[in-house]
Amino acid sequence: MTEEERRTQSTSSCSDHFQETNPGPSPPHSSDDPNQSLGEHSEGSNDSSQSAKSMDKVEETLSYLVKHGGVRNLNTLLATAVPPGSEIPDTCNIHKWSFKDIQRMPSVQQKDWIDACRQELNSLQEHKVYDLVNPLQGWRVIKNRWVFNQKTEGHKCTQLVAKGFLQFEGIDYDNIFSLVVQYESVHFMIALAAQQQWHMTSVDMKTAFLYGELDEELFMEQPEGFAIRGQEHKVFCLKCALYGLKQAALQ
Repeated sequence: MTEEERRTQSTSSCSDHFQETNPGPSPPHSSDDPNQSLGEHSEGSNDSSQSAKSMDKVEETLSYLVKHGGVRNLNTLLATAVPPGSEIPDTCNIHKWSFKDIQRMPSVQQKDWIDACRQELNSLQEHKVYDLVNPLQGWRVIKNRWVFNQKTEGHKCTQLVAKGFLQFEGIDYDNIFSLVVQYESVHFMIALAAQQQWHMTSVDMKTAFLYGELDEELFMEQPEGFAIRGQEHKVFCLKCALYGLKQAALQ
């Protein structure tokens, strides 16, 4: 039997199987009420014609796939029709999201998160945190990841965080000690302000870590999903501290 005869036989068997397993729409049920029966029959006729057209298209597509590519093309179509894991990520674990989870979201939500990522990158550019350079031979390149957060009022926040656990002491950093506030001092200031009836305010520095200049020369990969087209091989040469670096708090 030739290859063409085998394909023809496979197409016929697939078509017969499709017709057996899908016999088509059942006729409308009879009713004692003639008006109701007429209405149901009219609606049933429209549904039957649409269903028949849909099945004809499906059968034609299946026959074409079997004839020109067999099971391989059919499996490819089924795999791309419903991408795996297309459900919306769990908002309770938003801090554990990855950029791949953002790509699985509906287009509207995906756009909001991508815009938040672009704002973070614009902030890094404004503070001149990095230069885009060619990687030097022999230098290690640090990886990074996106960290997502959502405020109670719905504002979406993203941070590009370096994977500092990949740094080596003595090569990527020397000293990481940094002073921190003691809660006893904070309690004392609040008590003193309450006694003297002072007015207290608080200030939040959104990009505090980005102001510290680095003493070491560090290279980092371009962030996932935002590699510059045509320059994907280039890396970030960090000039200022970035979230996640071992020496960020000290700087």
